[in-house]
Amino acid sequence: MIHETFDEIAALEAVGAATADESRFLAEHLEGCNDCAALARAYRETAARLPLMLDPVSPPPGVRRSIMDAVGASVQPVTLEIPYRPRPFIDPRWYATAALLFLALWGWREVGIRVEREQVRAERAVAARLEEERHLLAADNRRMMAQMQELAAPGTRTIALAGQKMAPSASARIFMDPARRRAIIFFYDMPPNPSNRSYELWIIRADKKAPEGAGTFDVDPESHRSSMTIERLPVDTEIKALAVTLEPKGGVTTPTSSDYYLMGEAGL
Repeated sequence: MIHETFDEIAALEAVGAATADESRFLAEHLEGCNDCAALARAYRETAARLPLMLDPVSPPPGVRRSIMDAVGASVQPVTLEIPYRPRPFIDPRWYATAALLFLALWGWREVGIRVEREQVRAERAVAARLEEERHLLAADNRRMMAQMQELAAPGTRTIALAGQKMAPSASARIFMDPARRRAIIFFYDMPPNPSNRSYELWIIRADKKAPEGAGTFDVDPESHRSSMTIERLPVDTEIKALAVTLEPKGGVTTPTSSDYYLMGEAGL
């Protein structure tokens, strides 16, 4: 520790505010440092003289009678004569300086503790956020690796969806694995959907007149891209085509409009 630190501990120790560890460190240091020892003695003397600045206060008139009644009438009062000793004169400015010094050191110590606590709290929050992001990135990496393995699996078929009149520049690529009844779809150049609406993918089957909903997705407003995975593909029947519409948030059971954003023949 540097001398300034021991000066602070000496001031706190003089007013009884130092911890046990601080008092022990201070005592060890004072054994070999005469300057700090002299300063510590000055702090203790100043703290001891602070009560002398208080003016004597006379007790209320009824206090003496109450005390005598409490101990019993048989007890006779004893008068003690205390010789008068004049109070040594001490410059009040010294007390004011000492008091300000103590308050400043104490306030500095409290502020330092609070700052350290805030720093620890902020560091813990950053560490927690980084740990959460690490878990998310690890999960994304595992998901991407699994998707890449599926895309490269034998028997995977690729289907392209083209943009329609609602989004001419949009497109999609569908990777179907009939053996696993699974499909992974990647959407490109899609208009961002409003917050109260979602895009919905439809499977047009040969055995049904109405399209069958396969799930909803939202488009990233910056990249204009999205992706989704379909489980339990109806591979037991012919899939004629796939299409995308914009529907109320969460999706619907049947399309509310024939205005397709994407569409493509499946041939499955």
